[in-house]
Amino acid sequence: MQSEAGAAGTVHGALQTGALTTTFTASQGLLLMIPNMFKIAGELTPAVFHVAARAVATQALSIFGDHSDVMSVRSTGFALLSSSSVQEAHDMAAIAHAATLRARVPFVHFFDGFRTSHEVAKIRLLSDDDLRSLVDDRLVLAPAHGPPLRLFDVFGDPNAERVLVVMGSAAETARETVDFLAARGERGVAVVQVHLFRPFSAEHLLAALPRTTKRIAELVVQDLDRRYDS
Repeated sequence: MQSEAGAAGTVHGALQTGALTTTFTASQGLLLMIPNMFKIAGELTPAVFHVAARAVATQALSIFGDHSDVMSVRSTGFALLSSSSVQEAHDMAAIAHAATLRARVPFVHFFDGFRTSHEVAKIRLLSDDDLRSLVDDRLVLAPAHGPPLRLFDVFGDPNAERVLVVMGSAAETARETVDFLAARGERGVAVVQVHLFRPFSAEHLLAALPRTTKRIAELVVQDLDRRYDS
């Protein structure tokens, strides 16, 4: 297509015919899809947009991998599902398609641009049999309502007092840091990795936090080039 706006319109039209349809984009391209995203969500149409999250360029082209593009579509009605590694991007892509068929809510499945999208890594591929077991053919023909999968993952000390809440590729580093600290004998530290950002469930987040939690830190990815503005 000539632009992501045209691609989103084509996706919308294909979805209206009952076809299982997906698309891929990033940065300004995702913003061009917003008008159709409101329609797709409003019509409760199962669909998945895969996004290599990247900064929205406010001046010159920006290749930094923040989440400003994904944060711009929070109000569209799409569920937002995050992956933190190449393996998770592979796995959560399939989960997103299975979840949208159950929930009849469209999904944006996103992972960090360049940091994850261009990483070379070995992964365990899901087999065709895995995918068949994940997707119910009856849901393809007649989607029904159901809950999304894996809202939050928790790593570290189950009795942690200090907890870091994080989303995206930074979760990999945070998890390795927790393992490193544990190997040195330091206890009381854990990481909560966010997968489902929209719709956000405070109830499930509180359930994921260790009961011993006293301090919570949230890691927010920001556009690195904006520190040089003005």
